[in-house]
Amino acid sequence: MDKEPCIYKIKNLITNKIYIGSSCNGLTRRKRVHISNLSNNKHHSNKLQHSYNKYGIENFIFEIIEYCTKYEIIDREQYWIDYFDSYINGYNCTPLAKNCTDRPVTLETRLKISNSLKGVKHPRTKEHDLKLSESKMKPVLVFDLDNNYLNEYGSANEAANKCGVSQSVVSSSCNNKRKCKTYIFKYKNNE
Repeated sequence: MDKEPCIYKIKNLITNKIYIGSSCNGLTRRKRVHISNLSNNKHHSNKLQHSYNKYGIENFIFEIIEYCTKYEIIDREQYWIDYFDSYINGYNCTPLAKNCTDRPVTLETRLKISNSLKGVKHPRTKEHDLKLSESKMKPVLVFDLDNNYLNEYGSANEAANKCGVSQSVVSSSCNNKRKCKTYIFKYKNNE
């Protein structure tokens, strides 16, 4: 799985700000490039470089958010940039996912890029905002690995902060997409 196309995030453990990226060849090689560029003060994201210089590599983690095909990688990267608002409140230096060699771009993404270059903002739909707010406000139940109830939190974000894991781990666990190594998370309504 290490060489599969994926969407990943780089998270600052102190500020909780993130960078969203993608790789057609898995995270291992891409992580080495990021660390090399950051260590040499040559990273393309000035925001991430500044934070790295301030906090050091030991305060950053690299996590795969999802695996996808190379044909959908730009759309999925764009989804996660929008979802985490990582351009305004994170380290991405552009609001749009960028194209790499061999990565086809959908017409919708091309239009977003075209409009952004013309200064036209591409507003999120009400449906998209509703999904985001609903997913952020669902109560989350936390269990130990033996399925013993531990606590309830008002949202995936709150559960993540209290349990010391990322919000994407909590959400993925609640949606049965992956397991957490330390806890079991479930949406309260989906018990």
